[in-house]
Amino acid sequence: MQQSEYRTIEQINKVRSHKNIADIEKKLLEFII
Repeated sequence: MQQSEYRTIEQINKVRSHKNIADIEKKLLEFII
């Protein structure tokens, strides 16, 4: 795998984890309210 490809995958994983965290936070807020 080339370095640039790896970097792109890393960025996608970061974005994905941020989205997951946001979804979890929304669910927690809905659960609390």
